[in-house]
Amino acid sequence: MDPLEGLDEVPWHALNHAYGPATDVPRLLRALASESPEARWDAFMHLHANIYHQGTVYEATPYAVPFLIRLFEAPETPEREPVALLLVMIGNGWGWLEGPATTTRHLHKRLLRAGTSYEKEQERSRRIAEEARALVAPVLPRVIAALPAFAGRLRTSILYTLAEYPANLPTLEPILETIRQFEDEAAAEPYWQQIIDYLINSCGG
Repeated sequence: MDPLEGLDEVPWHALNHAYGPATDVPRLLRALASESPEARWDAFMHLHANIYHQGTVYEATPYAVPFLIRLFEAPETPEREPVALLLVMIGNGWGWLEGPATTTRHLHKRLLRAGTSYEKEQERSRRIAEEARALVAPVLPRVIAALPAFAGRLRTSILYTLAEYPANLPTLEPILETIRQFEDEAAAEPYWQQIIDYLINSCGG
């Protein structure tokens, strides 16, 4: 099965990400499966900035998640680490208007002109983030199981992201069992060891 089957059936033009209409998302998702390492990394960096932006997720994010999951699980995907990192970050993401209401008068006026309010849009952003987290949650154990095969740098980033929000983690024992495999390697990298220690303590290990 093509992991990107149905990609063009999603109304990306009607969905927003951090920078407006999500019309670039199909191209970026396809680039994650490119034979070119440069194209894959460029796609990762753009998706890291638009469907996930500084800890927040957007209207287009839940629509992208099923394709990311299929790319992660497809044996033909050339590099699964960036896809896994995107999934873990989205799984820890918050709605674009969650948190303190530090918005401008211009945004309030724009929302009123659109027939809504800041409060309603904030609630919508919260529901969308919950949807994205719920979509990612079932694949997290498979991401953790794949960690030993991942390259060190991105594996560290995935561990760090998991450690940030331990409440979002799946069953803890597989995580602890997996990261204990890295103890010898982490001995040469103090920062990495701190991340692992923090994750173990967060999990109650």
